[in-house]
Amino acid sequence: MLKADDLARSHQEAIEDKARATQQKKKQAACESARTRYYQMRDAARLFKRDADGSRVYMSDEDADALRQQARQAMSAACGT
Repeated sequence: MLKADDLARSHQEAIEDKARATQQKKKQAACESARTRYYQMRDAARLFKRDADGSRVYMSDEDADALRQQARQAMSAACGT
């Protein structure tokens, strides 16, 4: 009976460990994605959006700075720093 309890507990711990590892990988991927996005925006000379025709519409400096700030906050939230 104790073996059955130990086996069940070990099985449950293995499932929880696998779930934790999967969650950690997702968190790391989200962090890397947010970091990459922020650094690309930070290093870009000009930021733009696409209009309905697919043409570039360049953002004002104020709008670009606000977008960079949002990206930095998203990176901080995703990476925990």
